[in-house]
Amino acid sequence: MAERRYLAIYLPFLPSERAMREGAAPPDAAFALIAKQRGAQRIMALSPAALSLGLSAGMMLADARAQEPDLVALEHRPEADNALLLRVVEACERYTPMVAPDGEDAMVLDLTGCFDSLEMDETGVRNDLVTRLSRLGLRALAASAATPDARSRSPASARPACANCR
Repeated sequence: MAERRYLAIYLPFLPSERAMREGAAPPDAAFALIAKQRGAQRIMALSPAALSLGLSAGMMLADARAQEPDLVALEHRPEADNALLLRVVEACERYTPMVAPDGEDAMVLDLTGCFDSLEMDETGVRNDLVTRLSRLGLRALAASAATPDARSRSPASARPACANCR
C-alpha cells in the first residue's frame, strides 16, 4: 500500500483577491474588508497592499484609518468567499476526488495513489496547482505531509490576512 500523501493549500488573501477579481478594487490598492461587530466596523481581511502598511485583520476601521486615512473599506462578503473556495475545491477534483475545504481559506487534497494517473510526482502536482491558482489571481501556499494536518506544517499557520481564519 502506498504511503498516504496530503497536500494542504492555504489561500491567505482569498477575500481580498475575490474582491479584486470582481472589480471592486484594483490589484495594487490598499483596502480592507469590513463587517460590523459589537457596534464597531472591524477589519475582517486585508489586501496585500494594506497588510504591507502595517495594518492587521481584527483592527477597528477607525484605528486603521488613524494610521492610513486613505484606506478604502469594502463590505466583507464571507458567503462570496465561501462560494469561490468551493469552486476552487471542485476544480481540484482534477487531481483527486478526495479534496475538501479546510476552514474559510484552505483545502486539503488526499493525493494517495493519484500520481500515476496524473503523470506527475508530488512536486509536480503542487507546482501545477499553485500555478493554476495564480492564473486565477489567487496566491497560494502549499504544504505536503503524510497526515491531513499538512496545513499546520505550512507558513499558513500565521494567518496574517484574515480575522476569522483558524
